[in-house]
Order: sequence, then structure tokens, then C-alpha cells
Amino acid sequence: TGGPFDLRRVSDALFDTDWQAAGPARFPLPQRHWLPDTQVLVTRAAAGSERGLLLAAKGGHNDESHNHNDVGTCIVAVDARPLLIDVGVGTYRKETFGPERYGIWSMTSAYHNVPVVNGLGQPPGAAFRATDVIHRHHPDGDELTCDIAAAYPPEAGLTRWQRTFRLVRGTDDEERVEIGEAWSCCAAPDALALHLLVAGAVVLPGGGGRAVVAPPTGRGLSMHWDAEAFTASVEEIPLTDRAFTRVWGPAVHRLVLTARAPAAEGGHTLTVRPDSGRD
Repeated sequence: TGGPFDLRRVSDALFDTDWQAAGPARFPLPQRHWLPDTQVLVTRAAAGSERGLLLAAKGGHNDESHNHNDVGTCIVAVDARPLLIDVGVGTYRKETFGPERYGIWSMTSAYHNVPVVNGLGQPPGAAFRATDVIHRHHPDGDELTCDIAAAYPPEAGLTRWQRTFRLVRGTDDEERVEIGEAWSCCAAPDALALHLLVAGAVVLPGGGGRAVVAPPTGRGLSMHWDAEAFTASVEEIPLTDRAFTRVWGPAVHRLVLTARAPAAEGGHTLTVRPDSGRD
């Protein structure tokens, strides 16, 4: 007794006539919500509407409740369908709650929308965190800025990695999400990559610098980057766990943007727009 499934709690729900009579309620869909304690921003194109882009981004640290190593990650949805995703948690097993937790792929930063520097991702622990976290609201959008350098081990060689997530509201042509990077390292890294986990088929049109994420129905996402600075590759990640397949289907994909010439200091902006499939 006393747990979430004890008989008293079930009985309260079954015999609460006011709750039964109320019927289903529609979520209010606020335009933005900022949670300063957890450093999470959720912002959408228009209040009360599922249409358009939604951005969820976080700072935080790597010892949160039900933690994933994902400081500085984000999710982008279009028309209420997540396409730049966090795959979530698989079926619970003993490793989920023990020291082997971070041997589970979906818990690691390699499968979240964060950088990999010198081949290194983010370790677990409260010391690995975002700093200088700032949320700003503008008339035409919202943004979250954080420095995620402290989320990486010293071997990554980072002195600063500022990420800026920005949702820009406007007409269909103006609406977009921007993911900005500005980094400084002790020395030029041997390797630097940006990982992007996506749901849906991924197409890399000729010419470079663009990927289209196409769901089975509805609008997709068009992602744009500097093709002179980054190459792109796509990896399929087959899914067999029912907890994943019932949400995402048989597979998700990881888009990897790899720096052609990693520099000790640099910057980049990835732009994400709704895609109707007409281009």
C-alpha cells in the first residue's frame, strides 16, 4: 500500500463522480513554458494550435531523475508530430536501475541531439551540467542559451560550447528553429560531430547542406547546414523493443554532421523548417 497502484487510489478514481462527469479535457497548448529549476523550455508557433513548429530544449545536468546523458539536447515537432526526437526509454530491465544503465544506447549522449567532440560524449553525474543558462522571450520568438562545455569530460578539450536554441515565429516562410553553436577548445579537436536523431525517412538531396525528414503522412522537416563546413551521413537504427516500436515504428535514423576541418574555435547554425514535400 502507499504506492502508485494501491487499492485506495484506484477506488478514489473509480468513485469520483465529478471526475467521471468532467469528460476529456483539451490541453491548453500554451505558446511557451519555461521551467527554470530544470532549465527546460517548451515553445510553439502559436498558442492553442498544434499547427507549426514546437521546440523543446534543455540545459540541466546528468544526474536528473530518470536521467539520460543529454545536457543541451532538443526536440522539434511539426504539426504535433516529433521528428527531431528523443527516442525515450525502452522496456525497463534490471540494467535500467543499476550501474549498467549507461550501457543502454538510448540513455547515452551519442543517441541524443548533442555534439560529440574528440569521439567523446557526456558522462553521467551532477558535475556534468549546463552553465550560463538564459531564457529570452522576444515578440517574434523564444530562445534558450546555455554553455554545455562542462557536460563533457576534460579529455574533450572544451573550454566553451555555447548552444542557442531559437524558435522564430512568423509566416509559413519565416517560421523556423535555429540551433546555434559557438565553441572554443584547448586545441583543434581530432574530430567534431553533431548528432541528430530523427523519426521518419531521411533524404539527402543533391548539392549537400540539406536533409529532409519525411514522415508517412503530413508535413516533414527540412534541415539546412553549412555544407562547406560539415559532411552528412545517415545511419538506420533498427528498433525491436516494443516500447520503441509502438511509438516510432521499426526504425529511427541518426543524421551525423561531421566537421570537415575541426577547429579550436568555430561556430555554426542549423536551421530547421517545416517541409511540405513540394520542394
